[in-house]
Amino acid sequence: MRISQLTDLFLNVLSPLVLGVVIYWAGNRVPMPMAVRNYLPDGLWAYSLMSAILVIWQRRIVIGWVLAVFALSIGFETLQYFHWIAGTGDLYDILTYFIFFGISLTINSRYEKPQKTSRLFLHFGRIRPAGRLFQR
Repeated sequence: MRISQLTDLFLNVLSPLVLGVVIYWAGNRVPMPMAVRNYLPDGLWAYSLMSAILVIWQRRIVIGWVLAVFALSIGFETLQYFHWIAGTGDLYDILTYFIFFGISLTINSRYEKPQKTSRLFLHFGRIRPAGRLFQR
């Protein structure tokens, strides 16, 4: 499936963010289950963030960026838990982030652009031994 990068950004980054904002805004105005109101916007944010990273890297999974996104989400919730930033630190938020990061990695990796890749990229199903990463 070939789509332009702009369309890709709209579908996988902007649309989930807008939907999350709508759910967040409607949370107190429209009756909805608490799990949807509290966790779905966080999950959509997580999906959007991971999708943005993958779109930037032409759907290649760059381990450093993926780990940075996971660390960012844990750090964000930790800062909330210790009341250093506004919000409530919640393990369910972290679990929600991880689930939606996984959904993004799974869905977006199916649309990887068929280009020659560097040895520093990791593909699902193709893990290279560490000693071979820097050989020519």
